[in-house]
Amino acid sequence: MKKKTLDIRVLIPNLITLTAICSGLSAIRFAFEGNFHLAMVAILLAALLDGLDGRVARALKVTSQFGAELDSLADAINFGVVPALILYIWDLQNLGNFGWLACLLYVIAVVLRLARFNVMDLKSPDIFAQTVNDTPVMPKTYFIGVPAPLAAILVLLPIYLALFDGVVKIPDFLQGVEAFYVMLIAAFTISTVKTFSLKAMRFNAKNALTIMFCTALIAALLFSYTWFGLVILCLLYVCYLLCASVRAFMRYYKVKKLKARNAKNTQNNIL
Repeated sequence: MKKKTLDIRVLIPNLITLTAICSGLSAIRFAFEGNFHLAMVAILLAALLDGLDGRVARALKVTSQFGAELDSLADAINFGVVPALILYIWDLQNLGNFGWLACLLYVIAVVLRLARFNVMDLKSPDIFAQTVNDTPVMPKTYFIGVPAPLAAILVLLPIYLALFDGVVKIPDFLQGVEAFYVMLIAAFTISTVKTFSLKAMRFNAKNALTIMFCTALIAALLFSYTWFGLVILCLLYVCYLLCASVRAFMRYYKVKKLKARNAKNTQNNIL
């Protein structure tokens, strides 16, 4: 009986995903040892590998349902459980039950977002509806809520601030603010606010050199002043999320007001 053979290319994306899980879990170990610099580097490495495995799978034409499920589980661990535990080990444990509540809410938000991503059909408002041909339909021009890897990077902002300032712990009176910030990121993660996707960005060809220069500038900033650069980028993105939320609320209010007006006009016409 002839034995079945498997092309090594099929394993490469999954091996990258497993490496990302090892990196994320190692971040917890570094946090227990008090080495939060390495913990942050491990999470950032996990985020980098997360963006790489899917692209490698598509480039090698070896995408599979197994790989998609493994990637989703890796995201739940690396960008849900790991950041929450690190924040709790670092400082939120001093808040007792309230600090743990903030961590739980964040993990739950990430897991729910990943579940929504796996089953969402944009043609139906019901996230529990069946997908089209068993294939999730997701937008190509924007994200719904904050993607899990980006949420993990954002939620660790208090640690970036501490590492940039050269301190290990933040003042006691700011610990409550830190917990509320974690819950704010959790809310953005599970929200239906539309956030931009780099894949959908289009620009004039004449601006290509300018965009390349700005990208190189950001990379140089992160390599030279890592924690300062992360603080600035996180703050800018949080401001963007707040503005996007306000725009979404105003849009919803205008649509609701317009529907009420149309319903009233229809009723008057009937009468």
